[in-house]
Amino acid sequence: VYPVTLSETEVLGHVAYTSLRSIPSTVDVAVIAVRADIVPIILKECAEKDIHNAIVISAGFKEMGEGGKKLEEDIARVAHEHDITLLGPNCLGVMNAHADWNASFAVNSPHKGGIAFVSQSGALGTALLDWSNKEGVGFSKFVSLGNEAVLTELEFLEYLIDDEDTNTVLLYLEKVSNGKRFLELARRLAEKKPLVVLRAGRSTRGSAAVASHTGSLAPSDKVFGAALAQA
Repeated sequence: VYPVTLSETEVLGHVAYTSLRSIPSTVDVAVIAVRADIVPIILKECAEKDIHNAIVISAGFKEMGEGGKKLEEDIARVAHEHDITLLGPNCLGVMNAHADWNASFAVNSPHKGGIAFVSQSGALGTALLDWSNKEGVGFSKFVSLGNEAVLTELEFLEYLIDDEDTNTVLLYLEKVSNGKRFLELARRLAEKKPLVVLRAGRSTRGSAAVASHTGSLAPSDKVFGAALAQA
């Protein structure tokens, strides 16, 4: 673990660095939690350092309006140009209980189990993690998708189809990135393991809350319900 900060020389016993460039080793993944307007600069440093995986926890993007939307488009462009697999922005992060890996800002890691939880809401994710730890319910993976500038629910659903640590998938959904692709993956996944979908934005007030949360538009409840039934 390599902390990068301008304000400290050491973090929890780890030597701190002032920039990604100064880290003396290769890096697998960058967890980015800086001011939104600095994120594009950090991503370019990731490219220079040959880091191809990034988790952007920072908020202040399309959920904040036009200025944030432009900033989110900028980081998506940088990620695509430099072949960076990017989760977020405005997300809680990701956890793999079977690898004892917590790359999120959640305080507690989940118990090890067979449920993969993919959520378009970090707040709901935190609440469910807190509940599951009290109840002794285990997870294999936990993924907070955030604004989905690059990675969406689709890539994770495809991965989880053949994930040996996962026997059930729980998906909290506010919008669908690609309806046709989503239904294809849902059908393939449901042939191997249960897929449980929690749908937000079913009412007028719910749709308004979704739009203010991640800047997304919720699909029609009747249409989405019928499509899921077909899958």
